Amino acid sequence: TFLQEGAGVTVDKTNLGICGVSWGGYTSTMAAGILQNQVKAVFSEYGSGFYDMSSWWTDKLNSLPAPARAAWLDNLDAGRRAQYITADYFAAAAANDDFFYPPAVMATLNEIPGHKNLVLAPNASHNINLPGGTKVGTIGSPDGCSMQYDYFNYVLKGEGAPLPEVTFHSGSFVNDGSDYEVAFSVVPNTENELAATLYYSDSVASWPNREWKAVPAVIKNGICTAQFPVEAGADSY
Repeated sequence: TFLQEGAGVTVDKTNLGICGVSWGGYTSTMAAGILQNQVKAVFSEYGSGFYDMSSWWTDKLNSLPAPARAAWLDNLDAGRRAQYITADYFAAAAANDDFFYPPAVMATLNEIPGHKNLVLAPNASHNINLPGGTKVGTIGSPDGCSMQYDYFNYVLKGEGAPLPEVTFHSGSFVNDGSDYEVAFSVVPNTENELAATLYYSDSVASWPNREWKAVPAVIKNGICTAQFPVEAGADSY
């Protein structure tokens, strides 16, 4: 939906947010890198850059002559623009997405210097099967995730509460080395209101065909801990 000033509509040009789904998510990421501080918040749904790293388009890019491939990446890949994004950025992604694979999503996030947010839905493709996600049974819904409204309300209008900040805390072998325990800090410390589950996969299957297995996690004093079997391998996400 495009709003134009007039007819009772006022647009605050200093407080803009952009969003999009699929190709629209990709375009939102690209536009944010070009517009820089003209945009305050971005909600990109299945729209990362770095097509050459891990995506449905990787083989197609590799089939191009080297000069054409380099020109495409330099000029049209949103990942190459991500370092210029100054807006608060939200990546809504699916761990089994048919187009944008998690390594490309993470590479895009790693390039963004400012504040960023991530939801990565397990065992889902072009769909966020989590609370606040896409409508039930709707894949690639043009309406996008319902959580985007809470996100924009907080970032652009200061309404509601901030999202929890989750940061890696520690990792160690447990149970005589058969399992690996990971711990994350959660801020704000609201364990009475949050539930946690760890999803892991091994690297046997290629993207996007991995199976994500759930194990319970415990939140105590702002630290979330969970264990997964060592046989899953170091390539777990």
